[in-house]
Amino acid sequence: MAVRHATGLGLHLKTTDRILSLRQCAERARTWYSIYNLELAMSEILGRLPSIATSDSTVPIDLLGGEPERTISDVPMDLGSQTSRPLFPGGKRHVAQPGDQTGMPGQSGMYGEDGESSRQLSFRVRLCQISHHIIAKLYSPTQPQSWSAVQQVIAECQGRLDQWREGLPADLILHGSNMLDNDLRGKVDLALYYHSTTMILYRPCLCNISIPNESASSRDFNLTGAYRCVQAATTLVDTLPAKPSAQEVARLLPWWNLLHYLCQVIAVFILELSQGSRSFTTKQLLPFIRKAMSYLWCLTAESLSAYRAWRMFRRMLVVLTFRYGELDVADIPLEAVAPIGWTDRDEALMEQTLGPLVETGMPRNSARGGQAADNTND
Repeated sequence: MAVRHATGLGLHLKTTDRILSLRQCAERARTWYSIYNLELAMSEILGRLPSIATSDSTVPIDLLGGEPERTISDVPMDLGSQTSRPLFPGGKRHVAQPGDQTGMPGQSGMYGEDGESSRQLSFRVRLCQISHHIIAKLYSPTQPQSWSAVQQVIAECQGRLDQWREGLPADLILHGSNMLDNDLRGKVDLALYYHSTTMILYRPCLCNISIPNESASSRDFNLTGAYRCVQAATTLVDTLPAKPSAQEVARLLPWWNLLHYLCQVIAVFILELSQGSRSFTTKQLLPFIRKAMSYLWCLTAESLSAYRAWRMFRRMLVVLTFRYGELDVADIPLEAVAPIGWTDRDEALMEQTLGPLVETGMPRNSARGGQAADNTND
């Protein structure tokens, strides 16, 4: 509804009305692109196509205060003269250890108050447009194409992501050396969104692809794409502070946005494990699984959606422990606090949803891993 009202007001169009001041034009641009960002976020979360095409908007992004504008259709996408650099040079994060569900001593104040600048928004919009392009080219039902064509689209979109990353100004890059900056939320937001977009781009490569007489180069592309998808998931989790607490989680991002990222990465980890751990070993993935589940656990007491997600993922992990002996998730809690509003009907529907996982993935009376086996009917 917001998009329809905004387009009705013409906020999506470049204005040439000389009555409007530059400040008014900037306010219109910021309003429009804030709505556009939310629309794309809902598209990514819900798996539906955006309600507006990128080409329908002619508002110059440079009105937001970023670098000189280049349209998303320009290739290469010139976002500045910065030389190529890693997104997190030297910025290694500590992965949460077992039992780290509570307490973040010394990390309060790590993320500042809302201070998202117009400069940060301008680069987020550019990344948003790349995500929009990926969704339109790879996930639209009107785009029937061969797998070779899909690979070409993925390579082209990766080029756009590389251009965006290389053009990111130094003051918007999340470095390990400036983790005590007063305002990191904008940098964290860009970093997490970048890795989320990378996962969306390479998600098709994580499937079990079977093509008769497939060439060696095509198989290599598939394996590389699957690796990049899982690597993006691990890097996203690694970006989050260690030892999450409910208070710190609430300050990090809007809860629904963080919930989407957590579900996205855990789904990728579970799919990778289900495919036989082709890119990362189970031992390599375990710390990231534990950390992501710790964050999700922190959200359950306040969110029905987070509680549902945690219950489903926890059951899937139990099932996978019976397939892969090296997957040890015993230190991930078996229970989470049910939020206010969770009813008996919700519980019945949840058990109905989880039932097939037990029936098809794990014997009910298995003697292995007593605690996990006893939990199959929790």
